[in-house]
Amino acid sequence: MDAIRSLAAARWRIAIALSAAVFLLYFSFILAVAFARETMAFEIVPGLSLGILAGALVILGAWVTTWIYVRWANDHFDRRRAEIGDSSFIPGGLPARREATPRGEPSGNE
Repeated sequence: MDAIRSLAAARWRIAIALSAAVFLLYFSFILAVAFARETMAFEIVPGLSLGILAGALVILGAWVTTWIYVRWANDHFDRRRAEIGDSSFIPGGLPARREATPRGEPSGNE
């Protein structure tokens, strides 16, 4: 059970770190647009301002952090999960769900 808790904690650590990175990137962009309008309006080349480039980089940053998480999950999380071999464990840390019953039939929980 300690291995499962350790794995879940590692997953939360990377998720929180990457979420914080996206949060910082996004709100830095919003603050720059709000408080540095002249700087963001600077044209790098005709038709491309610093603000447009920064906005595209925010989107790219979100893609990169998603890629980092997927790469980490595929390389570390899935391998460690397979080593643990607990079939009742799912990534959210909750017990596995029971099969749903067809509508109208008792589920056995009443």
